[in-house]
Amino acid sequence: MTPFLLNVIQQRLETVLHKQTKAEKPIRLIILKPRRVGNSTWVQGRLIHKCIYEKGDGMVVAHDLDSAEYIFGIGKLFYDLLDVPERPALVRDTTRGLRFKAPHFGSLLVDTSKNVRAGRSLTLQYLHCSEVAWWEGDPKQTATGLMSAVSNSPKTMIVLESTANGQGGYFYDEWLKAVAGKSDFEAVFFAWHEFPAYALRVIDPTFGASLSPRELQMQQKHGLSLEQLAWYRWALENKCQGDEMLMRQEYPSSADEAFIATGRPRFDAYALDGMPILEPVRGVLRRVDRIYGPGVEFVSDPYGWLAVWQRPQPHASYVLGTDVALGIAKDDSGRKHDYSCSAVLDKRTGRQVALLHGHFEPDEFGHLNALLGEWYNFAFSGIEVIGSGETVFSVMKADGYPMRALYADPEANRPGWNTNVKTRAIMVDDLAQAIRERSVLIHDMQTVMECRSFAFNKRGKPEAISSCFDDRVIALGIAWQMIKHAPSEPVSEQSRARQLRVQVGERERSLPERPSRGRSGY
Repeated sequence: MTPFLLNVIQQRLETVLHKQTKAEKPIRLIILKPRRVGNSTWVQGRLIHKCIYEKGDGMVVAHDLDSAEYIFGIGKLFYDLLDVPERPALVRDTTRGLRFKAPHFGSLLVDTSKNVRAGRSLTLQYLHCSEVAWWEGDPKQTATGLMSAVSNSPKTMIVLESTANGQGGYFYDEWLKAVAGKSDFEAVFFAWHEFPAYALRVIDPTFGASLSPRELQMQQKHGLSLEQLAWYRWALENKCQGDEMLMRQEYPSSADEAFIATGRPRFDAYALDGMPILEPVRGVLRRVDRIYGPGVEFVSDPYGWLAVWQRPQPHASYVLGTDVALGIAKDDSGRKHDYSCSAVLDKRTGRQVALLHGHFEPDEFGHLNALLGEWYNFAFSGIEVIGSGETVFSVMKADGYPMRALYADPEANRPGWNTNVKTRAIMVDDLAQAIRERSVLIHDMQTVMECRSFAFNKRGKPEAISSCFDDRVIALGIAWQMIKHAPSEPVSEQSRARQLRVQVGERERSLPERPSRGRSGY
């Protein structure tokens, strides 16, 4: 028997597989990878081993027939390299599959994602879906049929693997679900620099001094050697024709940069790479009574609708931008509609300090927004008043939010932020400049991801690409506009407390610690 020597990538996959097996779970992996690091070889070796020694049926599904047959050929090679006594006799041996004779009875079949009925008439134990991000037609429908053919037994195995193909689509959605812990799949990412073969000998003694700003950034962020950077420079020119965005897709350094936007992104990719991503503290806000008057307190809750990176500081000034969902299930393109979102920035530093995000009723969102703004020293707030935004604005006003801390459009002579062709262009352009110059500091990974998928369409309008969202981008853009319009002096402590005592004294009101129908969509 010829031994199969695992490379470092395959060793990591073995570790993940054994962890799931030890936990007596079905093996479920979703792999985001660079090109040609041995993922498919490892999966095929595992599938052949299981089909023969655990007597089950497996299937390989790729984006086209040539790729499916090539990958199947890897599995066939594993079979051919078995010692004769270990090699089961075959009932079927074609380019479309192997079927073993008794007592094994297992099989390894081949199909393509173009066959929407693939696997629907079968009972499978093992499934290898290759280059899922590149599946044509309706990948979700095809995958649903295939997944349904595999039971949830601990001995079953499903592997979804792919290089990235822009943000949006079935593989992208499944990847995000796995990263968020919302599926049984374990997300596994491999960066190009984890593969030892991706390095070149450096002969030129001046190479280190010739590094570009992008290369220096990569070296510092990922601890790359000059040999690795030499390979990256060579691959950029010789494998990706000098296209930096294509290089990020085919040979990513991190999972977030792998999913480059389709088309021309509006925001600077290098600047987004350098954003200081931090884990937030999650929780909710609730009204409390204090000796000097009513106030707001934060209660930690891992499932809360509020993400906080910095609590409000005494005497600091903050701004708040709010993008309100239109309240419909889907837009004209069939995409699920945006969430409601509010972003809070430190007015002096431009730092993102909090994010409220989820599906809420308009009145509910208004109450929560009022609490959020009050907690951040009555942040100067720009509420987008299109559609249900007027309800949010009215509820905040009724809750006692000071009118001086609510933006009013000076040209239209109406309260709230009105996003139209003119103001949207200014908002997006100003935010692009702020991101490029690092004037705004984003801590939220999902906000960065939305910025990456905010690209120019065929008509030249920057917007979220198909199946992606832009609620965090718009909320951030409005918040950045509020920095320009906020008064030089914040609402005083005395006037805030006095106004609230009057408002609360006029009526009793009770706000839930978390929305009764709203759901956090963070």
